[in-house]
Amino acid sequence: KTFDLAVEKSVVVRILRHLDAGKNVILVGAPGVGKTELAKRILSIFGKIRTKDEFGVTSVATNEWTRLDVIGGMVDGKFWEGCVTEAVEKKAWLLIDEFNRADINKAFGEMFLAVEDKKIPLKDSEKKVLGKDNIEIPDEFRIIGTMNDFDKNLLLTELSYGLITRFAFVDIEPDRDKEKESVKVQIVGRNKIEDTDYEACKGEITGFFTFINKVRDVRMIGVRTCIDVIRYMVTASKNHSGGRKDYLDEAMCDYLLPQFDRLDRRTLEETKKATKGLGAKKFTDGLQKLLDELNKIMAAFGDVEKKEE
Repeated sequence: KTFDLAVEKSVVVRILRHLDAGKNVILVGAPGVGKTELAKRILSIFGKIRTKDEFGVTSVATNEWTRLDVIGGMVDGKFWEGCVTEAVEKKAWLLIDEFNRADINKAFGEMFLAVEDKKIPLKDSEKKVLGKDNIEIPDEFRIIGTMNDFDKNLLLTELSYGLITRFAFVDIEPDRDKEKESVKVQIVGRNKIEDTDYEACKGEITGFFTFINKVRDVRMIGVRTCIDVIRYMVTASKNHSGGRKDYLDEAMCDYLLPQFDRLDRRTLEETKKATKGLGAKKFTDGLQKLLDELNKIMAAFGDVEKKEE
């Protein structure tokens, strides 16, 4: 079922302009904010227009990736195509999801240079099998990558700025005006949830969105988490006679609270303030427990945060 992504139109247009200008793009944002879905839609619509390929090539990076996974190499006497080589040979665009999960230099070092030079240089053994010195990269070839925002600093320390300049890094955040409707469309009609079930929880849902948007001023929370929390509450409210606020509290503890583990004091305190009037006692108590644990650690080290303030 197709649904509107809760991403500002201006951001999408900016991404398309980067691609149109010949730049590769990395979409950066919180887990569950919609980066992968947006990238897939760009591949299937804009990429198809440019390459005539139906879907493009998609890959999910891992920490085990090497040149073989990206460029390719000889395996049992045959040339094994990496994701870049496969996309180039298909004249398609490439999506690399979880870009930062790979060892950047080990996996992508050669790829960056190849994309810059518009050709993939082959090793002697590969030349003999393929009968050519290089694999040419067409001008219209593009790479779209995705990465989580909390990994961005790690990525920038691992890459030289010379390599970073080969990508445009675009931050993806939820469009708050579109999010409510987008979340509803992704919940209603699935798991036997009807519109009336959703509307019965409207007060709690409105309160939750007010809360989550306050939290986003200090910590970005993805749309996927909102879907999980609200879907749980609506499902539980439909099937049981307990209070909806209790179900909201349970969902927040199970889906949202783990995302606040090991965060700084300001983020925890501001989030706790935002819970006022929400009726999420267990979640609030969970935040306080994290604050208490953090304060103990800070006390042991002379409370570095307060000294810096």
